[in-house]
Amino acid sequence: MTSDTLPYTVPREPGSAKAIILALVVHAVLFAFLWVGINWVNQAPQSIDPDYVFTQPELDSTPPEPTPVPIPKVEDQTPPVPDPDIATAQEKKRLKEEQEAKDKIAAQKKIEEQQKAEAEEKRKEEQQEAEKKRQDDLKKAKAEAEADKKLQQKWRDQDRANMTGAAPGAPTKPGKPGNPSGQGDAAWVGKVQAKIKSLIIFNPSPGADPDATAQFAVALLPTGQVASVKLTKSSGIPAWDDAVKRAIENAEPYPADSSGTVPRQFTSSHRLGDQK
Repeated sequence: MTSDTLPYTVPREPGSAKAIILALVVHAVLFAFLWVGINWVNQAPQSIDPDYVFTQPELDSTPPEPTPVPIPKVEDQTPPVPDPDIATAQEKKRLKEEQEAKDKIAAQKKIEEQQKAEAEEKRKEEQQEAEKKRQDDLKKAKAEAEADKKLQQKWRDQDRANMTGAAPGAPTKPGKPGNPSGQGDAAWVGKVQAKIKSLIIFNPSPGADPDATAQFAVALLPTGQVASVKLTKSSGIPAWDDAVKRAIENAEPYPADSSGTVPRQFTSSHRLGDQK
């Protein structure tokens, strides 16, 4: 027989056994609740004994001991009394420091005043020295001017005497004219230079510059005496300058030149290296 000829049957649903078991369990639980409820309602209420007096437990009337309240500790706000000895020592120290500071200020002020006074004294001394030097220079210039004036007058007198031939005691030849330039000739200059050089007394120190040269302008009187000696160029060695000046002064009286008259002036230069 084929499937076309078999009668139709409804197929079984899967899980039908579990559904039946679950339905039975639910009904059993419901039945249990109903049973418990019916029995609870059928129980008679419990009666209360009218003679029963509810008694409240007796309370302890003794008041509880009060809890001690902690007293906060109050710190002593009174400032500590300083030790008299310490206070006295501190006061003495303070006074001592103040006095030392005052003394220091006073000493500094005294030093400043002293320095100021010394500076003022020095300024006055320098001013006095400058004024004295100025006065000395004026006197010197005046004296030199007077000496030059006298020298010029002597030379004029000598010239007149030479022209007239009347010059008693003059180191010139009567009637012969003098040197109009007032300068000695080369031979005369070389002669007097050699004489001056021979009169120089000087011991140079080791290392002295041999090129140190002292130059002087020398004015002479008609008698051959030195009228003035002026330093026109210093050698840079004061001792050498002084030695040359002394030799010039010690070389008088100067002789007459080829004209028979004493030159009025000449220049004398001396080099340190040439001195032997």
